[in-house]
Amino acid sequence: MANDLERHITKIYGKKSSETRRDFERNYEEYKLGQMFRELRIGAGLTQEALAIRAQMKRSAISRIERENRNITIDTAERVAQALGKSLVYSFK
Repeated sequence: MANDLERHITKIYGKKSSETRRDFERNYEEYKLGQMFRELRIGAGLTQEALAIRAQMKRSAISRIERENRNITIDTAERVAQALGKSLVYSFK
């Protein structure tokens, strides 16, 4: 049985087999990665600027990753993770 969130998502984006729903789910996964980086950064007591310096990136790039996280490369994700003292772990379902 679907929970309330699942019903809401289905109402807005359609069934899991629809193109719109697949787009939503792909974008949501990207959003979650950006939020994980944001939470790790804040937990480490770092500003976006401080993280950018550690990762040898621009602050605006860190902001974009946390905000929208579109098409982040594995190399960039690894650089940010390393700058946070973490390792990027890959998993397949």
